[in-house]
Parts: sequence; C-alpha cells; structure tokens
Amino acid sequence: MYDSPLGRILKRYLDSNDLAWTFPLPFWAGERERKVRRIRIAARRVLRRRLIRRRGLVYLLTSSLVWPLLSAYKAWLQVMRDGARLGLVPAWLDCWWLQVAHNLRIEDQQHFGFDLPTQRQNYLLFVANSEHKILMEHMNRDAQPQRVRDKAPFAEYCQARGLPSVPILAESNGGAEPLRWLAPLPKQDLFLKPSTQWGGKGACVLHYNGSGLSCWRTQEGLELRSGDDIVDFANKQLSGMPWILQPRLTNSVHWRGFSPGALLAVRVVTAWRSTSGVVEVLGGFMRFPREGAVVDNLSSGGLATDLNPLTGRLGKIHGNYGRSMLSSHHPDTGALIDGVCVPHWDKLVALAKWAHGGIPEIPMIGWNIALPDDEAVLIEANTNWGVLIDTPLGATAYVEVLLAPEMHERVFGVESAG
Repeated sequence: MYDSPLGRILKRYLDSNDLAWTFPLPFWAGERERKVRRIRIAARRVLRRRLIRRRGLVYLLTSSLVWPLLSAYKAWLQVMRDGARLGLVPAWLDCWWLQVAHNLRIEDQQHFGFDLPTQRQNYLLFVANSEHKILMEHMNRDAQPQRVRDKAPFAEYCQARGLPSVPILAESNGGAEPLRWLAPLPKQDLFLKPSTQWGGKGACVLHYNGSGLSCWRTQEGLELRSGDDIVDFANKQLSGMPWILQPRLTNSVHWRGFSPGALLAVRVVTAWRSTSGVVEVLGGFMRFPREGAVVDNLSSGGLATDLNPLTGRLGKIHGNYGRSMLSSHHPDTGALIDGVCVPHWDKLVALAKWAHGGIPEIPMIGWNIALPDDEAVLIEANTNWGVLIDTPLGATAYVEVLLAPEMHERVFGVESAG
C-alpha cells in the first residue's frame, strides 16, 4: 500500500494509522450503539495520552489534521487493488468514511468482513481491534496480567490450581541465563516455541524417530540426538529469544476432521462479573490449521469461525481478512464445519470457567483450549485477547461488563504517567 515515494513519506512522518479522536454518532444511532461508542471513546482517550507522551502534542495534532487526506489516499489504493462491485468511487468513499468517522481501519474492515452486507450493517457495534487491545491493557494495568499471560508463569498457575495444561519440559529466558530442565525428555514428538511471541511465530515440531533411541528430527531434516542438541538448535533457531519446550499434543478423534495434522484450539472468552461472583462465557471462535502448518493461527494461514457461546455451534469458515473464501467444509479434510457443535463443548466451557475463577482481578480472558484426548487441556491464556472474528463485541456481554459501575474507574480512570 505504501510502495510509492509519497506513501513511504506519509507513513514515516505522519501516519499513526489511526485518528486519536472520535466523532459523534449520527442522530439515528440506538442506545446500544451509544454504549459501544462510549467504550470506544474511552479507548481513544488512552490512545491520545500515550501518543502525547511518546511523540508529543504537535505530532498528535499534525497527524490528526493530515489523517482525512491520508485515509482517503489509503482507501483509494485499497479499492484500486481489490476492485469494487458497486463502482470505485462509492467503494472508495465508504472505505474512507469508515476510517475517518468511525475509526475503523482498512484492516478492521477486512477482518470484520465488511464486504458482506450482513456485516457492514452492524458497523456501529464493532470495536476496533486496536481500541480493544489498548483498553484491555489499560483496564488490567494494576492486575499483574503477566501471571497468566506469559507462558512459564501460566504453567505454574495451572499447576498450583490443578488445571490440566501442557507440561513444560524445559525453558530458557534467552541470552546467557541458565536453562531450566523441568522434566525428562519423553520419547515422542516435541513442540518448541518462543515464550514471548504471539501468533505461532517461530514455533516448530521436533519429530521423534520412534526407534527407541533419543533422537528427534527437525522440519529441515537435522537430527538432534540429545537434550544439548535440542538446546543448541533452539537457541540458534530462535536467535536467543526466550523459549519453552513441551510434548507435542495431537487432536482427539472427535476433532481430527477439523485439522489435517496440527493441534487446534478453541478460543473461549470468559468474563468475571464481580457483583455476582459468576464467570460467564462472553464468546469465542475455533481455528482450523491448513495442510502442512504446525500451528492453527490465522496469521499463519489458518481458518476460523465464531461460535455460539451457549451451544458451541460453528459457522462458515474463512481466513483472517475478507470473506472471499467462505466455506461450510474444511478445504483440506472435507469435514463439515458450518452448523456443527464443537465436540465436548461443555468440557471446554467448564475448564475455562474453572481457570478464570482463580483470578477475578482480570475481568476478561481469552483461553486457548485443546482436546488431545477426550479431556480439555489449557494451552494458554490471553489477557489482551483479540476481538472476535465475525461477532461485533457490541452485540455481546462485553458492553455490560465494561460499563458496570464497579468497572468505571478501571475503564475510564486515568492511567499513571509512568
């Protein structure tokens, strides 16, 4: 999008990729839409303060003044690249207006599938991913989210509460810090991943040779004959980043049609209602790996669909951006997905609620849960979880949780200057 010299200059000097201000809603907007806008205004207020601290008031004002022109330029480049069924000018104006008047980036418009009329008509109920993430960080600023967000503390949390999770065999903090071996190496496939990255970046499988010897083979064919070999490979492969080593899990027979090989997980978002002391499921989605992938993440080419939080029923699947690949079946396995309820959904819900029960200080958490046998297992916890794929957060209990009186200071309070 920024291949031209003008585009590179604008991006370098003026593009915050956002407008830090929020325009008033149209007079026809309903009460629900106004509640959603109130939440989004709170997020924009945090964004403005951070921009001023990091880049100064002059930058904030300059980028805000330039943003209408810059967003028009970006919208035109996008429409010219993708084409438009209803004409270039109407599509360009729509893309531009959603950016300027409603703070919905082009990435947001693609992620939420605004190319579908059913999605586009609910635009006032969507919360932009950037807003949601900055608000989750702001809301949890004093709750020590790293207790479950980071992979090693998360494993300790699960062990302390007796929660089923994937054991950690070894962990490295990177650099010159000593490695910690926590369990003997099992004679099975292993899974190596960075402990501070997201989206499955850097993850890889070490295949056990099955001969009874301690020998694993990397995806590139390199043989690793000992724990020391694995450590050397991990440090080199991950360029000194912190990492963890775990046994590789495989999907239950009930889930195997959903994946051609890689372990898949269901995202279950839970919300803690402090007034009632009840944990409820706010929403969630299921991700589906493609052939040859080692992870199920959307950023790694995976597919996904939202699910009904009451029943676990799935919808049509698609990729991360746009809806051109809407399908009722998995393209690699041929398994039916649309309309199917996630097998053992009740077990996933029970585990997510149980896990959240130990940390009521964090109001909302996105849990990644797998089903390696017929029992649910926690993979990780996301305190700054991403927005849902198809469902606007404004149509869920997200609104009631954030606007509850006991949450007012956490959501609308001013963060410290540090």
